Parts: sequence; structure tokens; C-alpha cells
Amino acid sequence: MVSLYHTKHLESINWHNVTSWSQDAVNILLLGIRVEGEEGSCEITDISNIDGEASINNRKGKLIYFYKWVVKASWTGTNKMGIKYEGTVEIPNLFDENDMDDLDKKHSTNRIRRHKPRSMIMKDTFLTSPEELYRVFLNQEMLKAFTHLAAFMDGSSGGKFRLLEGHVYGQFAELTELILEARGVPSNEEERMKEGWQRYYFNAIKQTFGYGARLC
Repeated sequence: MVSLYHTKHLESINWHNVTSWSQDAVNILLLGIRVEGEEGSCEITDISNIDGEASINNRKGKLIYFYKWVVKASWTGTNKMGIKYEGTVEIPNLFDENDMDDLDKKHSTNRIRRHKPRSMIMKDTFLTSPEELYRVFLNQEMLKAFTHLAAFMDGSSGGKFRLLEGHVYGQFAELTELILEARGVPSNEEERMKEGWQRYYFNAIKQTFGYGARLC
């Protein structure tokens, strides 16, 4: 009896509580996980709770571990139509004895309320001829000079163009004065979008090709 008690006592001493370290490890592993597919993408944005315990034992050179966790996290996602969602996921049985297929998952999903879309119109004047300004959008090298990306454009009357790998697109109009009309812009994004167009497109074109300097 003494020998058995002594053995059990030594084994209990060899177990080390690694709960705090394990909580940090689980948080690092899960936070920022991103999944993408044909239907859209989602990403873990916050780990709100990691409740449980973890211990480790090194017995005769063999590592033995034990953990039981209940994990709660928040996520955001966007479907292929551009609609944004947010939700939570709970894993109540993240245990060492369970495989991935054994884990239970509880989900909740909410569609993110979007600000009312609106139209945004910008005007700017380029001190060059319509023909030269057309060349900025029609000539591949001139486009690369201020966008640093390839683009597609149709230079015919009323033709359409695509910049920044398709993220920016529009239609050609009169080019003595350039008018930009963007539709479906969230009201809280209007000023930021205007600043971006002015800085990265209008001003970039003027500075790159000298279309902002008035000729004598």
C-alpha cells in the first residue's frame, strides 16, 4: 500500500498545470483563421471566451497531455454577392479525447445592417486635350504609370473601362471635364471614397503627366 501510494503521489507531482499557456495557444491558433470558397469567405475576428483547463505530464520520456475547453468566438463574412454577415460560434467540447469529427458546434448568424446607399458625383478639370486624356486610359504604359496594374478598356464612343483588376470600372464620356458618378455608395464611406479618388486617381494623373499645370 505504501509503495502504491508513493507511486501515485509521484505521478501526481509530475502533472503540470499549463492552462494559461494553453489558453494563449488556442487564441493564437484560432484568431484570424480565414476560410474562402465559391460561396464567399469568413474570418474569425474575436475569441470572446476560452474556459477550461489543461495539464501535461512527461512520463518515461513520453508526453501525456490533458485538456478540456469550451471556446466561443465571433466571425464576419461576405458572400459572393457582396452581402456581409456576422455571427458567433461555440465549441463546447474541445477535448483531448475528441477528434475533429466529434466536435459540437453552435452557430448564430446575422446580416450586417448596411448604411443607405447613395450616389456620389465628383468633377475635376485636366489641363490637356481630350485626346491626351483618352490616351491615359487607352495606352497600357500610361495606365501602368499611375495605377501600377494592368487594365482593360474599350476606347470606342461610350466604351467601358476596368482598372485595378476589375475593382474600378466605368464608362467613357466627354473628357475636357471628367465627371465621376459612383452609385450605391454607403453614406458613411462617401468622404473616404472621394479622398481616395482625388488622391490616387485625379491627382496621380495630373502629377504623372503634368495635366495639373496651366500652360502659358
